[in-house]
Amino acid sequence: MKQIIVCDFDDVNIASREIEILKNIKEHISNFRCSIFTTPMHPWLLEDEKRFENYLDWVDALKELDWLEICPHGFFHDTAEMMVNYETAKATFLSIEKAFTHFKVKRKRKIFGIKWVHYYPKIKFAKIFKAPKWQMSKEAYEAARDLGYVVAIDRNQPTPQIKDLKTYKYNWSIEEPFPTEYKIIKGHGHIRGMPNDISLNYLKLINDLPQNGQFMTIGEFLSYEQQSKKITR
Repeated sequence: MKQIIVCDFDDVNIASREIEILKNIKEHISNFRCSIFTTPMHPWLLEDEKRFENYLDWVDALKELDWLEICPHGFFHDTAEMMVNYETAKATFLSIEKAFTHFKVKRKRKIFGIKWVHYYPKIKFAKIFKAPKWQMSKEAYEAARDLGYVVAIDRNQPTPQIKDLKTYKYNWSIEEPFPTEYKIIKGHGHIRGMPNDISLNYLKLINDLPQNGQFMTIGEFLSYEQQSKKITR
């Protein structure tokens, strides 16, 4: 049985060095693809606005890895970001999108006053959202739905009862025994700091993931799933 394998990893940001581990997995498994839930902003950037040049370098490095699907994971990865009312949630989503595409930053002029400096990351991102710590208010789910997002939710939590909300739920955490009996494996891990982070589970993934698996990003899997439903109707 050829398995369909979808893997996602949380908490990618400009400070993440574990992308190198994903690149090593790719070297061992040539058809490996995955989704990375990415936070565009980081407090380190705000300590010195000139660091936004480093942000653009980071963006360029990510763009070269076309087997990674970038998905939003909050703005600053603050736990309370999505525990808000509808309008605030919508504004946060739009701020995330701007951080990935085009934003401007105030910078002091040499003599007096300020000027706006524009940055154009132009990151191609998938409208698949995961809230920091999985925490979203009902109104935030509604804002995500209205802006065309699929929301990734925790398998250990009930699916939110929001009309017309599209969701994605994993069925395997990468520190667990590999589910050889599954036809479709939707794996979930973290970049760092959790039992399922890739540093702790790198060798396990190399040994567990089948070389002949059909690897997909979340977006590719959702498209595949939609097409399969059309065929079986």
